[in-house]
Amino acid sequence: QGLANYLGQMLNKSRKVTPNPGAGSTAGRMSTRPTLLILDRSDDVATNLMHSSTYQSLLADTLDYKANRVKIPSDGSTGTISYDLDEEKDEFWRKAKFLTFPEAIEFHQEELKRITTAEEAIRNKTTSLSDDTKHLSDAVSSLPELLEQKKLLEMHTHLLQNVMTQVSKRDIPNYFDLE
Repeated sequence: QGLANYLGQMLNKSRKVTPNPGAGSTAGRMSTRPTLLILDRSDDVATNLMHSSTYQSLLADTLDYKANRVKIPSDGSTGTISYDLDEEKDEFWRKAKFLTFPEAIEFHQEELKRITTAEEAIRNKTTSLSDDTKHLSDAVSSLPELLEQKKLLEMHTHLLQNVMTQVSKRDIPNYFDLE
């Protein structure tokens, strides 16, 4: 702590004597206070400064995400829409949250295609008169779970679109290129 106090005093003296280097020779004192970071050599500084490009981290960085609840502005009104992201109930979230954002979008498309194909298969079974009642019963019993999965995928469609909008607005890909 003594070393930190000494360095702080030295920086304050330097700040009073040295003009702001970016403002030319007629500048007054520095307008912002310098920041001194004292780090342990064993710490990996770069890891803390880098941003991850996973679905979960981009969602947390770009949207209002707290305690597994995401709030986004609703379209056309002043209110917000809230979504709960529960790992236990949401299989897509559990599998996609640690994927990179492009991989999460691709996985979402695959899951949506799978759900749509399954839904069409159920419709075909219910309209076909040649199937026996067991196939019809199986199709009807699997429908609620399929509809719940479809509802969750529609929620993630909305979230992925909002994250993508924010990523575009903030030029986040440029930050990744710099890192």
